[in-house]
Amino acid sequence: MLRQLDDTRSFRAVILDMDGLMLDTEIVELRAWQRAARDFGWSISDEAYLQLIGKTQREAWADLTSLWEVRPGTRGSLHAIRERAAGYVSAETIAVKDGLVDLLGWARREQVPLAVGSSSAREMIITRLRQAGLHEAVHVIAGGDEVAHGKPAPDVFLLAASRLGCEPRACVVIEDSDHGINAACAAGMTPFLVPDSSIPRVIPPDIRAKACKTCESLIEVLGVLRLWRNHHGTT
Repeated sequence: MLRQLDDTRSFRAVILDMDGLMLDTEIVELRAWQRAARDFGWSISDEAYLQLIGKTQREAWADLTSLWEVRPGTRGSLHAIRERAAGYVSAETIAVKDGLVDLLGWARREQVPLAVGSSSAREMIITRLRQAGLHEAVHVIAGGDEVAHGKPAPDVFLLAASRLGCEPRACVVIEDSDHGINAACAAGMTPFLVPDSSIPRVIPPDIRAKACKTCESLIEVLGVLRLWRNHHGTT
């Protein structure tokens, strides 16, 4: 297992995606958008929504606008659907993913700096982490609205590493999206893939190949990080 990661180096920091990785937001957002779309005589398929995952808000909105222009709803507007969907989301309680609390606790005890590198806007990240009671466990936040290019470009992860004061090659990235894995590789970081079990999908072979390890949950990731860190120490 350790050879599969990299026997020549350890890691100093961990960068986590948020939506679908730390918090079970993607399924909530999907259901909210589909419900709101029906309210206005429109529809968005699971497949179309999956194409938005990992993108910044501005990129996702551009894709949604293109869908609307090709096939508009029978009433209202895309803006109205977005507002309705946001209302549905705000009424939901968003669950914390299995293993996250244990992972955060381990990082605190081991003094491993943590960052969130998400395509969501910075204020949204802060709001959701506060709502989940997780904001004090994270040292650094880097949002998709703070960089010129969203995932799969490496910008948001490089920003997170810079704010952590850590070299990119010494960072582990934990992601659930294809765009996130590509971004982590482009940043020169070590990517772990934890597919979002709430929205089952087929993981492309090239994405599995780029991830140093694909894990079923953050519980499994924690086990690997513990072993890797014990093997190398903190150097």
